[in-house]
Amino acid sequence: MNKIALKSFGGYFCIILILAAVCFLTTFPLFTRFDSVIPGFMSTDESYNVIWDNWRIKHAFSHKLSFGDTDLIAYPFGGKTYASGVVAFSWLIWTYFLSLILSPAASYNLQVVLNMLLMAVGMFILVSYLTRSKGIGIFSGIIFGFCPYQFARSWQHLSLTYNQWIVFIILSALLLKEKPSRVSAQVFFLSVFLALSFDFSIMYMSFISLLLFFIYVIFYGWRKKSFKLSSFSADTPYFKKSLLAVLLAVIILSPQFILILKNAVGLSSALPASAHNLYHRPFEDLF
Repeated sequence: MNKIALKSFGGYFCIILILAAVCFLTTFPLFTRFDSVIPGFMSTDESYNVIWDNWRIKHAFSHKLSFGDTDLIAYPFGGKTYASGVVAFSWLIWTYFLSLILSPAASYNLQVVLNMLLMAVGMFILVSYLTRSKGIGIFSGIIFGFCPYQFARSWQHLSLTYNQWIVFIILSALLLKEKPSRVSAQVFFLSVFLALSFDFSIMYMSFISLLLFFIYVIFYGWRKKSFKLSSFSADTPYFKKSLLAVLLAVIILSPQFILILKNAVGLSSALPASAHNLYHRPFEDLF
């Protein structure tokens, strides 16, 4: 049994090395100047905000300053960096941790590379599990992990490169359905928690993907060859566990949603109704 386990581990390790080699080749020559350059193009500008945040968050932690208010913008009056509410607390902690051990450029590049690799590995695991074919899994991992979208977002919108959570949330939902256990429930909760923790667009796409998977479970006889409405009673325990995990993750992370809800309904006094408030704009802004 140990020999079989070691052989299986060795096989997966080799596949991860293959995907890592593809990552190295597709991002070359990034690794040769990992600590001093970031991927981009001539008109790249938004990535500098990520670089600045890497420094600013560490500066705020070290000097016990506010994360939301800073006089480094529009000095001496200052400005609100998260007035719209678009900030994830787990991302703040992750950014601070990286800032302690890496330079801002290296922190940016590590996220680019790590997200690509996790996307590829996650898709490999998902597809190889569904098809029972490692070859198809590797092919799918390369397609998803190193697609043009991922590179384009790496050049300008780093937060939109965390697409691995979409894969893992579907993979964990699938495992919870087919192999229900305490471990699979915990893995599903962790996937939902991470999907809610980095970017709100990733969160939105994760929930859409999860909703479509739930619809598939309801209307399709699991692993059968024809569509039919499955028994709700048979799937009730699964949906209870899934919704409980989602609800628990939302409750734990609820503080990061409060300001967004206030802005959405116009209750926040942090910003006037203008282009600076993503959720409450006047009609004139349509121009």
